[in-house]
Amino acid sequence: MKYLPFLFLAIACAQAPTNKKTIALSGLTCNEDNKGQVIGAFRTQIMENPESAVNLYELGRCYYQMKDFARALYYFDQSLTKKVVKQTLNAKANTLFQLERYEASLKTFDQSLKITSDPNDRDHLVAKVNMAKSYYIVGDYDKAETLWKELQKSENELTRYEVVEGLYLLSVQKNDYKKVETYYDLLPNNLKVRFDLKFHFAYALVELGQVDRAIPLIMELKQEVTLENVYFSRILSLEKKVLPERSIAGNE
Repeated sequence: MKYLPFLFLAIACAQAPTNKKTIALSGLTCNEDNKGQVIGAFRTQIMENPESAVNLYELGRCYYQMKDFARALYYFDQSLTKKVVKQTLNAKANTLFQLERYEASLKTFDQSLKITSDPNDRDHLVAKVNMAKSYYIVGDYDKAETLWKELQKSENELTRYEVVEGLYLLSVQKNDYKKVETYYDLLPNNLKVRFDLKFHFAYALVELGQVDRAIPLIMELKQEVTLENVYFSRILSLEKKVLPERSIAGNE
């Protein structure tokens, strides 16, 4: 499975539940302890009401949570044959991406965006954010940047930190170290401690000549890294680069 630098925004319920049984089950988190019960309940409801798009969506959502993406995609597709709604399209697009079917994922996000043009609609924002992330991961940075800049103008609280993270990573790709520093300072604390984001910030500080700020971060990263980590050799190289400078500065 491809490493994803992002978490996709959560998918929501496709439409309002139509009966008491569905209301009781809708939105449940499917896990190892309850998957048999929840999946069985939705299968029973699908048999009783085969035209319900909601039950098919919810079963797909359960399989998505269990990381059984092939089955999740099947049920999202079945739900869309009953009723096309933006939330289910978003769910399908996320699932296609998990299956590494990137072009199909982007086309499905695009379908979702066309359903509503309201820039403040939650599902419109979810689709746009996840589409920007998809473009970034497949290497189409210009399209990713266009979408993130559009979202930045909307100043919506739901997407604020998503946009900052995206623009931060784009700045890393462009070696724009000043912007890396700027956007890192805008990240929430739970993202600032993420290993890859912290490494790129430390690297940017070194390139900007801010060695004294970089050294504590590099020491933290060195304590956290393992031999198997893809950043292991890069951290050691960064350490070798800054330690001589610190030694020279100490002798002056």
